[in-house]
Amino acid sequence: MTAEVTVVHLVWKGTGIDSLERFISSYQAHPAGMEHDLVIAFKAFEGDEARLARYRMVAGRVPHRELIVPNSDFDIGSYFFAAKNIDSRYLCFLNSTAHIKGPDWLRLLHDALTQPGVGAVAPCGSWEHFHGLVSFALEFIPVSWRGAGAGLKRRWKLAEARRARPPSPNYHLRTSMLMVERRLWLELWPGRTRTKWHAYRFEAGPKSLTWQLQARGLEVLVVGRNGRGYTKEEWPESGTFRSRDQSNLLLADKQTLLYDVADEQERARLRLWAWGHS
Repeated sequence: MTAEVTVVHLVWKGTGIDSLERFISSYQAHPAGMEHDLVIAFKAFEGDEARLARYRMVAGRVPHRELIVPNSDFDIGSYFFAAKNIDSRYLCFLNSTAHIKGPDWLRLLHDALTQPGVGAVAPCGSWEHFHGLVSFALEFIPVSWRGAGAGLKRRWKLAEARRARPPSPNYHLRTSMLMVERRLWLELWPGRTRTKWHAYRFEAGPKSLTWQLQARGLEVLVVGRNGRGYTKEEWPESGTFRSRDQSNLLLADKQTLLYDVADEQERARLRLWAWGHS
């Protein structure tokens, strides 16, 4: 029998086995606080059975079901593929770098999500405008991809991001870690997310997940380790994503780790990106 809540942890081969080790260790260390199913969704392992076997050994330390997802459409597409293949009422999506920071984490997310008028919850949210998000991402284009063509593409992407800018502050839940009702999630399917650009638009563009939910009269909340659900106006002071020392994070990912290891000058820059002030 399928549980009312399923946690879907996406395991992309490119992230590396250390990320899976970190997630499994955190899952063992921090009880979820409620009944649920765990699905490990393996991605990009086609033709690499030896490596998949090693990952399966790590995942085998905890009870779970396995799902093989197509190697396409980035994380968002993988979440939608999983949703179509899982019957639970509520789905908690965690990307390849996600890991748990405190006990009762799933119960706290579920409690916030099931409040009247709430459409989705996450451990991290941002006010970052779409242009800023794309600019930040383009800073990390691998050197091997750069050149005249890459420079032209960068300028085109930034110009398009400016045209597509939603209202400011651009409130949006970060989709690396997210909990939502399955029925509602499937209604918000954007079609294909063939490129990272499409994925960014769904997270933070003018028709993002958050803006679609708000258009339906639904609220989105960031949930802290303290169990409180923060409204979008409260996020900069919540102690979660790029806020203070992030000590109130319920779950973490590679972007929160980037802030953790940064010096104060870099932290100020990251806060400026996220909130418009440092």
